[in-house]
Amino acid sequence: MTTSSPSQQAEQQYRKIAADHIRELSSVSEKIPSVLKHAALGISALTNSPLIPSSSPTPIDSTHLRKQMLQSAAQNAMRLIDQIDATIHAQVNALADLYIIPSTSKEAKEETTHGSGPQAKKDPQAAVTNNGLGNLDIGYLNSRAGSMQEAMDKELLARVNGILEELAGGVKAEEREDESMVDG
Repeated sequence: MTTSSPSQQAEQQYRKIAADHIRELSSVSEKIPSVLKHAALGISALTNSPLIPSSSPTPIDSTHLRKQMLQSAAQNAMRLIDQIDATIHAQVNALADLYIIPSTSKEAKEETTHGSGPQAKKDPQAAVTNNGLGNLDIGYLNSRAGSMQEAMDKELLARVNGILEELAGGVKAEEREDESMVDG
């Protein structure tokens, strides 16, 4: 009989916990198409030709039936959204209780170093700021994009004017030749 080390047992336990939570979150993702279906039925009730739900074989042509369809679809969609929300919160809380994920952002910052003392390993992602952009200010770049576009527009306009002037000059030269032929 083989005995596994404590680190192997911890790894197996971690994998089992992760698999359970992944299965649970997978069931959440299976509910999302139903939410979208109910939302689509509710929105279609507001149109001139609403979708006919599978539970209603008769066409929906009265305002009262459309109102009922909208209310039913909205209630079903909200019920599913509440279930999804509750499941996700339960998963997050369970993972935080097992110390797999930090329960607060302050804990996340504290967990960026592993160990203690001089041998503590720094997490390389801890030094990443502004999603890896460092001190680069996106607002500044966006403000410059407008002035660059304006400069490019001016350059394009100058080119178009030059082409038009060449064409106009060519047309005037042709008119002079035509006039000289008529006079001469």
